[in-house]
Amino acid sequence: MSISKNAKTGRWGINNLVKRPDGTYAHLNRRGYLCKKSADDDLRRLAKGISQSPKSEGGKKPNRSFDALLESYLSYKSTKVRLSSLEGAERLIRSHIATRFSGRKASTAFEAKSLDAFRERVSGLEVRADRKNRILSKMREIASFGFENGWVSPEGYRNSKVCLAPFGNDSFEVSSEKKALTPEEYKKFIGTFSDGDRYKVLFEVFFYLGARCGEMEGLQWKDYDPAAKEIFIHQQNEYFASKKKWILSPTKTKASQRHIKLSDFICAELDDLKKTYGQNAGYFIFFGPKAITKHPIVEQLHRHCSMAGIPVISPHEIRHTVASWLVGNCKDMSDLIVVQRWLGHSSLKETLDTYSHYLKSGPGVTSVLSKIQG
Repeated sequence: MSISKNAKTGRWGINNLVKRPDGTYAHLNRRGYLCKKSADDDLRRLAKGISQSPKSEGGKKPNRSFDALLESYLSYKSTKVRLSSLEGAERLIRSHIATRFSGRKASTAFEAKSLDAFRERVSGLEVRADRKNRILSKMREIASFGFENGWVSPEGYRNSKVCLAPFGNDSFEVSSEKKALTPEEYKKFIGTFSDGDRYKVLFEVFFYLGARCGEMEGLQWKDYDPAAKEIFIHQQNEYFASKKKWILSPTKTKASQRHIKLSDFICAELDDLKKTYGQNAGYFIFFGPKAITKHPIVEQLHRHCSMAGIPVISPHEIRHTVASWLVGNCKDMSDLIVVQRWLGHSSLKETLDTYSHYLKSGPGVTSVLSKIQG
């Protein structure tokens, strides 16, 4: 069993091949464990689950129920995704899929008639189209896993592709447009803070970086380089429900790890903040030895939006606001690439798919930063 420690992050990871009963191998590759014992315990648990699949039940007829398929699928996913992603997938499956097919055979669950009825039921949910499509996508993923591992017939797999087609954007549940503040509304918002208020600095940095809320929470003084005038975003503060605590974890994707150049104004604000809260390089920029959590950020954001008389937005809509400003001031493809890297998107397509409606003739992405700093 291979367990190693990452010299840069100090976290432990597992990387091992486990033999299945049919002679093939499963690749276990997970990272982010706080100690070697946690990694070792999880590796042994996962390896045991793989080696004791239905095919290894010694002559007994394997359990081919849909419930058993779900458990096998979730066990497989636990070796491929982070814990928070696994918990989200499990909640979606328990809420919308297991309730429909529990107690049935896996083979009958993927009959065309059954899948058509399932899609019709999903269509009636009072949620947006993107949420409905995530449910259908998860069901197709389960069908693909079942087909690869002998739970689902080729016909059932084809049925999942045909019957579970995603909903179009012309349906009732079109995703609602996220709110974005104008630079003028931002001025009103930031003007409601008194001088010296630490949350004023937090939101000035937030509206400059356009980072995800978890990334803001995870910023430490060692990530800020005043000489180079840049900040390094490489981790996030994430709540793990299974452990009931906040843990520093890697960013959403590898592309989300990025260095961002800071203006003189932002550097000056951070330097002032550092005099009070930066006594140690390992301290968090917001604010001190322990990272701030999302709740006080939301509370302050909503309170000061109301005080300014502007639309109340969420922390993620701050990121959306900054993206809309930057994309709206792009003049060519090179500017769009700057925005992609600034936001930490994995591809330019992701940036355009999300924010292309803000594209217009503009003076360039850098000009907007001076507008909001006055």
